Amino acid sequence: IMWSDLADYSPETAFLVSSYSINNNMMTDLLGLVYNNVSVSDAACQWIQANEQIWSNWIRPCKFAEIDPA
Repeated sequence: IMWSDLADYSPETAFLVSSYSINNNMMTDLLGLVYNNVSVSDAACQWIQANEQIWSNWIRPCKFAEIDPA
């Protein structure tokens, strides 16, 4: 469920909300870390580092990524 005007207000956020998906196994792994005394922020950091192939699909490609900063 998402605000119907979100795509007009923030296309990037709408893309993230519509692309986001996490399954029970992933959530169980995250909760298991916290249960074993890993802080929530450290558990999230570990998950992000180990699962770039998943979360990178939640982010719309940036049109500025092609610009060479040099």
